[in-house]
Amino acid sequence: MTEQKKFDVFLSHNSKDKDNVRIIAQKLQKGGIKTWLDERQFKGGDYWSGELYEILDETEIAFFFLGINGVGPWQDAEIGYLHNRYINSRRQSPRIVPILLPGATIDNLPSQFNYLKEIQFVTLENLDSYDEISKLLQVFTDIPPKQNSYHFNTLEEFKKKKIRRLERDIALAEKQSNELAEEIEAIVEEMSENRGDAVRQRNLNKKKKRAEEEQNQHYQEVEKLQAEIDKIINS
Repeated sequence: MTEQKKFDVFLSHNSKDKDNVRIIAQKLQKGGIKTWLDERQFKGGDYWSGELYEILDETEIAFFFLGINGVGPWQDAEIGYLHNRYINSRRQSPRIVPILLPGATIDNLPSQFNYLKEIQFVTLENLDSYDEISKLLQVFTDIPPKQNSYHFNTLEEFKKKKIRRLERDIALAEKQSNELAEEIEAIVEEMSENRGDAVRQRNLNKKKKRAEEEQNQHYQEVEKLQAEIDKIINS
């Protein structure tokens, strides 16, 4: 089964700024961006601190939100861990994008995070403005900003790239499904040739069942990917 990317961006934030970050997450999701927000991913019974660091290891892009409430304790740990990864990778990954929430200034940044001042901040002034969210969408594209139809062009180009990536995943899943169909056909033929061998029949039947289960997983994956494409098209 092809491995799918769980999320596009990790949202590191102070819990006191949760309402603003929820709004941003919703707008990014509508733009086809998979976001990782703790309240959506963790559920009752999860060992969340251990799982959090697993997620941080998978993070390729992190949005570091800074509001008038400053930096929260877990946000402190998150950004410190991600920055260490960034330094250890010789400043290759992950990409950290510091973002000023409405009303916040660079003065709200504690001194221990001065290293973030080396990175270009994104300033958000009005979360109801599409142009503001477009500043974040541009992180995922190579499209230069335009004065006219900026949001539309950036969002549409991103959608096209996202759809092309999903279509490649579908093609791979379908290829693997077809290969399994050929394998199942060969197993059935071999079972027919060895009807008198009970042990061989039993082993072949197990092999056939495993291949059918794997093939069914690919079918489900294709349906899931196609549904995601439809969602992006209709958003």
